[in-house]
Amino acid sequence: MVKLFVGRQSVTVAATDSDPICLPFRNGESSGRPLEVFTSRPELKAGPDVFRTERTGTSAPVDPATPGATIGLSGPDRINAADPGSPATSTDRSASFELTVLDLRTVPSFLRGHLPGAASLPLTALSEGSHLLPPVSRPLLLCGTQLEPLIDTAAQLASKRSGPVFYWHIPRKSSGTDRRVLEALCHETGPARRPAWEPAPFLAEWEPELPHSGNFLDLACGTGRNTIFLARRAARRVFGVDILPEALEKARRLRALEQRTRPSESRSGFPRFHQADLRQAAVIRRWLPPSTYSVVTCFRFLDRDLLPQIAKSVQPGGWLIYQTFLEAQREKRGRPKNPRFLLKPGELKDALADLECVAYEEGEDAEGDVLASFCGRARD
Repeated sequence: MVKLFVGRQSVTVAATDSDPICLPFRNGESSGRPLEVFTSRPELKAGPDVFRTERTGTSAPVDPATPGATIGLSGPDRINAADPGSPATSTDRSASFELTVLDLRTVPSFLRGHLPGAASLPLTALSEGSHLLPPVSRPLLLCGTQLEPLIDTAAQLASKRSGPVFYWHIPRKSSGTDRRVLEALCHETGPARRPAWEPAPFLAEWEPELPHSGNFLDLACGTGRNTIFLARRAARRVFGVDILPEALEKARRLRALEQRTRPSESRSGFPRFHQADLRQAAVIRRWLPPSTYSVVTCFRFLDRDLLPQIAKSVQPGGWLIYQTFLEAQREKRGRPKNPRFLLKPGELKDALADLECVAYEEGEDAEGDVLASFCGRARD
């Protein structure tokens, strides 16, 4: 994770295990625009020496250097001024918060040098869909060399996200001091440490407990983020199945993007994606034979008739990680509407009673969806 410290004259970006680097504001000089922020939320404001909002196009009146001031986020992502952990000096108090850095340049440019902790997401790939991005509440810092597309992308993303979107223009050509500064900032080379997108948090929480080898099945894999996450973490044979061909096409393109942007991690364990209609008996026999998988995962999908077969497909000592919507999701978000796809309280745990329950919880996730989450093991 990367942390952003907002000061009056500069922004400091610090990756977890890297020295902090400083992005100075240029205040409209010809060598580049100042770092700016776009947001769809009118309450996100910043001081006159820091940001301009896309909505007003002018400086907002709130000064983030004021002790105790906040900038437009609430709850766990609240941005507090004068953060005691900030590297800012006593005369340059700053707001600070975590964000995802997205480098929109070409892959070769990224490999030659990028901000520490940045993820590579070429501008040409961004149109693939929101599955390439982190959760909508996560603040973003976009980096790129094409100024106008960078501004347009920041504005478009901000209109669809609850978290703010910052951008930093990297000049195509630089010399002298500017070049030395740029090289100092983008000193991390090689593939990205992690992708821009994220797996389901419940899966990420339990993944370290899962075996490093064996057959894995991701049911209703959708665009493939959880499937790819499982395959990249160890030498696993991972299969993703879904009924929707358009979702599987996105999953395959995401797999190809991973192979391009993080080539050092490429291995034969990249997942395989298959179209499968699990309403058909022959398909069920193929994909859910008894005692077959070391791990089965399923997220945001429910077919009550399949739950017994899913549980039986886990080999003794293997794991099942299952998470999907509760009935309260319909009242809160309006969808899914069909009761066939909504669980009653306690229903998932009862349906999987043949497995040893390692963890079970019900409630809202960080994005506000109301979910039942089950982690269990097949008994030996």
